[in-house]
Amino acid sequence: MSSSAQSFNANSKTSGILIGNNFKLKGTLDINMEQDQVLWSYDNQLKIFSAAQIKEIIIEGMPAYLSESLHDEKYLFEVLAFGQVTILYREGVIKDEFTKKTYDPYFTRTDKGLKELSRKKDFLGLFGNDEKWMELHIQNDDLDLDNKEDVITAFRYYNQTFEATSPSP
Repeated sequence: MSSSAQSFNANSKTSGILIGNNFKLKGTLDINMEQDQVLWSYDNQLKIFSAAQIKEIIIEGMPAYLSESLHDEKYLFEVLAFGQVTILYREGVIKDEFTKKTYDPYFTRTDKGLKELSRKKDFLGLFGNDEKWMELHIQNDDLDLDNKEDVITAFRYYNQTFEATSPSP
C-alpha cells in the first residue's frame, strides 16, 4: 500500500463557497487553520488552496473565514462578527520570532490592514459614537470581552442594531 498521498487534517468540514482572486467554487470545504489551507471537493474533484489564493469562505450565506496579511504572510481568520464592525479571530500567529510572542487572537480590519485588539478599550473604541450605550449593554448582559462567545454576542448585537437603525440603501 502506497502512502505517497498527502494527508489533510482539517479543523472543520462544511459545505460552502470558496472565493479567490479569480474563482468562486461551491462544494465541501475542509478548513485547516494550522496550515492555512482549504481542501475543496465537489463531484470527485479535489484541490488544496492556500490562504494566499483565498479571499473569503462563505458558509450559510455569511462570511465565515477571511484571508488577511500579517508580516507579509497570508493567514486564514475566523469571522466572529461581520458588518459595521468586523471582528476576526486567529490564535497562535507569531508576532516576534525571537521571543516567540504571539498576537492576541482578536483583530479588526482598518484602511491600513489588520489591527490587533488586546484590551477592552480597543474593543469599545470600535463602537465610535455608540461606545457608551454599548458599554452599558455589555455590562448589563454581563459580557466578558476576554471570552470569544461574549465577543461574538456583543458585536453581532451591535451590527444587527446598527443595520436596523441605519439600513443600507
